[in-house]
Amino acid sequence: KAESLTSLAGTMALFEDSHRDVVRGVGSLPEMPELTDVCTLEKMRAVNGIWTYMSPHVSEIIDKAATNNYGLEQIMDLNPTLYTLMNEAVYMYSAVNSGKKNQCDLASEIKAEGWFKNLAEVGRQRVQTQKSATFFLQVVKGVQYAASRASLTTAVAEGSESMRLCIQGSYYLKLPSPPTQALVDTLMEAQKYWNMMKSNIDNALPSSKFYDLSNFPVTKTINYADDCTTKMDTIAGMYVQATLAQMPTLRILVVQISWRQ
Repeated sequence: KAESLTSLAGTMALFEDSHRDVVRGVGSLPEMPELTDVCTLEKMRAVNGIWTYMSPHVSEIIDKAATNNYGLEQIMDLNPTLYTLMNEAVYMYSAVNSGKKNQCDLASEIKAEGWFKNLAEVGRQRVQTQKSATFFLQVVKGVQYAASRASLTTAVAEGSESMRLCIQGSYYLKLPSPPTQALVDTLMEAQKYWNMMKSNIDNALPSSKFYDLSNFPVTKTINYADDCTTKMDTIAGMYVQATLAQMPTLRILVVQISWRQ
């Protein structure tokens, strides 16, 4: 029994690590870059969604070293769907690596709620980028240093999470993944600038005297934030156009939401 529980825990950890590595890429492995195919991203969103519902029941078995009928029924119901989705995702991933192009029409499957959530998430990421730049300058200049540093840490963490959601979507949150390859490609460009800004901030945060670092690339860091914001503005516009193309009757609501972001 103990050996089986250990094996189950190891399998669960392996699944979660592998899913993260496939979607986000493994920096040390050139043959496993970050996932950028629009169709495969959506399939991995579905895989993660089913796993999100199934994993608590698996964790309960591991933690309590016991099973219950409800948990087993949930696992039995969800596992075939998860297995099918995983196989489909593997096929798509392999196709891209072989130079083939996956075909999918994701935009036509998104309902009004999904479009609005996409617009809202893009807006949230854009706000967190702007907040990160503002608090970064306040910390550099020593303006309310402790409070600014805490706010900066929060803004960067929330901005990173929002960027991940913009790219991957969320089955649990009913947030669609980007419906077109053009959106994915532009999001990857925005993420590149976000990561460069974040890297600079992370390198400086351990210092207790952040604003004493005379050689720190402050201007370059702010430029990265501006570049990221510009890309997110472009993405917001692309989402507006994509939404109206699918649901022209929502024009007034879409314009209102986009202006509020």
